[in-house]
Amino acid sequence: MAALKVGYYDLNAHQGVASERAIVLADGYSPTNLTNFSDLSGLSALFIDNTKFNGYASGFAANLPAIGAYVAAGGSLVFHDASALAGLLPGVAVNDATSGFAYQLDFVNDTGRVADGAGGTLDDTSLDGGGAFGNNTGYIDIDGVADQEFAFLMTRPLAGQGVTVLASSGSGYALYSTIPLGNY
Repeated sequence: MAALKVGYYDLNAHQGVASERAIVLADGYSPTNLTNFSDLSGLSALFIDNTKFNGYASGFAANLPAIGAYVAAGGSLVFHDASALAGLLPGVAVNDATSGFAYQLDFVNDTGRVADGAGGTLDDTSLDGGGAFGNNTGYIDIDGVADQEFAFLMTRPLAGQGVTVLASSGSGYALYSTIPLGNY
């Protein structure tokens, strides 16, 4: 059986980068370097990383409808976002996101698949620290999405501050995280 195809894209490089390709390969998938979002057909998942703390690459907002349609049609999106701005989780209404660095992360389920995966087993202290910019760049107000189908996977220690969230949209799923992987 052929490995599932995962498209990867770095918003700053305007295409996939080697570190993202390595992540896809380490998880046993077939990497597809994307240079745009015009054709997402044939992808099992889409992996996007934004390492800019102050916004998004030009043209990204114009691609959100295509990305949202991909997810709604059954695609899977993983979006690591250093800007942590509200409203950029395709197909899902996030009305209250706050930017700002923090140095602690907690797993909602310390024994779940997020905490125990291809990269090893993690606990509530494994990702703490993060250097000069912390390990996450903002949070989603958990109360602001209470009426939607969300599962918060990681939070800050303060109640109500979600860092990594899984949301359903149509037939697909979107994972959004304020942990910018490309910065670490």
